[in-house]
Amino acid sequence: MGILGAGLLDLSMVYLTPTSIARSWPAAVLLGAGFIVGGYCPGTAVTAAASGSGDGYVYIGGFMAGLLFYALAFVGLEERANAASIGEMTPPQAFGVPYGAVVLGVVVMAGLMFAGAEWSERKFAHMRPGAR
Repeated sequence: MGILGAGLLDLSMVYLTPTSIARSWPAAVLLGAGFIVGGYCPGTAVTAAASGSGDGYVYIGGFMAGLLFYALAFVGLEERANAASIGEMTPPQAFGVPYGAVVLGVVVMAGLMFAGAEWSERKFAHMRPGAR
């Protein structure tokens, strides 16, 4: 029994922004590119900055600048961004599967990605600077 089944979370009380694939995919690509280029996700960037890492501060600054740019630009783009909205939709609703199936899918994908990252680190370890 999960959070929903136990009655601990009422999804009707959770606000969902209207879903728009047209406006979401460019943002997802930019965010993913930032993760790749920066080498951090937002959580690890905060941890790096808290430990005094300068690149953590730069990453957080870039993240904040991107958020500010979007917030300022959205005023003029709101009508266009919402034009392709398909309404409030969650992944389980979009794919017609139970929430547990989506959670399981995410866990499996994460496991595969971690396994792939470990494999690539072993495979290409000789290419690191200073490696023998």
